Amino acid sequence: MFFLPESPRWLARKHRWDEAHSVLTLVHGKGGSNSSFVLCELEEIQDMVNFEKQNSDVTYLELLKPHMINRTHIGVFTQIWSQLTGMNVMMYYITHVFLMAGVKGNANLVASSVQYVINVVMTVPALLHVDRLACLFANAGILASYGKWAGPNGVQNTKEASWDVSGAPAKAVIIFTFLFVASYAPSWGSVSWIYPPELYPLRVHGKAVALATSANC
Repeated sequence: MFFLPESPRWLARKHRWDEAHSVLTLVHGKGGSNSSFVLCELEEIQDMVNFEKQNSDVTYLELLKPHMINRTHIGVFTQIWSQLTGMNVMMYYITHVFLMAGVKGNANLVASSVQYVINVVMTVPALLHVDRLACLFANAGILASYGKWAGPNGVQNTKEASWDVSGAPAKAVIIFTFLFVASYAPSWGSVSWIYPPELYPLRVHGKAVALATSANC
């Protein structure tokens, strides 16, 4: 990062226009500072900097005004519900979930890796016919109905894996786990980041997106 040039937009905000022009030339102009694309980009940045100056008085309180409150609500709760689907549980604690399902040793690591590969691959296409929450509730139901307490030390002395399930129900847990991730990635996983920035007018765009993003925790 230390060897990369500064952002031309940041340089423009600091009134370092010559440096901003040089960076744009380096990135887009192939050595030609008078490239039409470079000049167009520079003009766009100038317009944006001027717009930000004209609207420097905007505050977070403006997001709570009657004409903005609904948009603010939608943006914030899109991020909140993205978390409440339970995705972080399925990603961060997946090794414990698979251990409770009887997947141990290297097989556990391979199965967990498959989970992350599915997440990346399924972010690209739009998967429309799989219900996210149904898969999560299916796992909970299977573990509750067919599982048993693994004792105070958990499965294989892993206290976090406190529930033990085996046989066909264990395979179902693994399948529904993969289905959950496969349906989350192209829906809540992508939309919660793409949709909020499209909700707000330019005047409050930066602060509104920042507030919405802060709800994803």
